[in-house]
Amino acid sequence: MIVRSFGYPVVVVALGIGVIPAALCLQTNQGELAKVGVFHRHLAANGQREVHVVGKAQGTSLTSVSGRSCLAYQYWVQRGSGKNWRTVCSGGERGDFELSVSPGEHLDLSPSSALRLRLAEHKNVTKYTKKIDSKACDSAGPRDTLVEVCLLPGDEVEVWACREPGSNLLVPCHDGVDEIESPPAGGMHAVVQRKVRRQLAFAMLWLCAWAAVALALLSREIVALTRRRAPADGEEPSV
Repeated sequence: MIVRSFGYPVVVVALGIGVIPAALCLQTNQGELAKVGVFHRHLAANGQREVHVVGKAQGTSLTSVSGRSCLAYQYWVQRGSGKNWRTVCSGGERGDFELSVSPGEHLDLSPSSALRLRLAEHKNVTKYTKKIDSKACDSAGPRDTLVEVCLLPGDEVEVWACREPGSNLLVPCHDGVDEIESPPAGGMHAVVQRKVRRQLAFAMLWLCAWAAVALALLSREIVALTRRRAPADGEEPSV
């Protein structure tokens, strides 16, 4: 009925409904996608050289919240269970350690540099007790859970940063992708890629669904048009 009333504009609208989400998805994530290939060893605006390195962590260990010896650590105190949990507090600390990238070559990582730290190895989950270092969280209690990840000497580390000219010091580039990650997993741009791929997959499914609707409407319109033009019985076809 709708196609008969409005004809081809309905088909165009159906295609538009499918195309718009895909276009918005690409436009929204254009900036994020640009960060994926940001590291090509070019000079940053301040003269520092952007680098992407993988190496082994070495340095002086710190004592973590749970009492482990780590080069760096992160922790979360969680309350509740299942889907009904929340983070009471969180924190972490990073010492002054270096990255061994090749035999005889070491790059320094200052603890004061604002490089985002992402750790996933050496995870420790335990009940929060008063024996745990009090700097973790004053409001935590024995029913809460402490989750801690630790960077150990010799762990493989991936770094996106800038290298000071004429120096072995790695510092932030302040380009949105400064990061230390262990174990190496592609960093934030890998997370962005997965996110954008999921959104694009949904947008393409949406587009295909509405393209099928548009095709069905178009087919009905073509059939109806053919029937209107077909000659009646005993009638000479028009020339």
